[in-house]
Amino acid sequence: MHIPTLSAIEDVRIAWIADRDEERARRVAKIFGLNRVRLPEELAQLPEADVLLLAIPHGARGEYLEALRERETAFYLEKPVALSAVEH
Repeated sequence: MHIPTLSAIEDVRIAWIADRDEERARRVAKIFGLNRVRLPEELAQLPEADVLLLAIPHGARGEYLEALRERETAFYLEKPVALSAVEH
């Protein structure tokens, strides 16, 4: 649901998509005409982006946030953003 919504916004360009499931990433990229990248062993090697949508469960986000925290990239997270005020 994110890809059609983002694609409908005039000032948004989806630069690439990635998924741990390579086959799913390939299918989605083909359906929507997007560039697919493989998830690198070191997440810090993901391509640059102004905004990174992490459409993954709360518990799986930490490694991405940690690996990419030095970038000047905004993160768009699905709910919940955090499970406590301290974590947020």
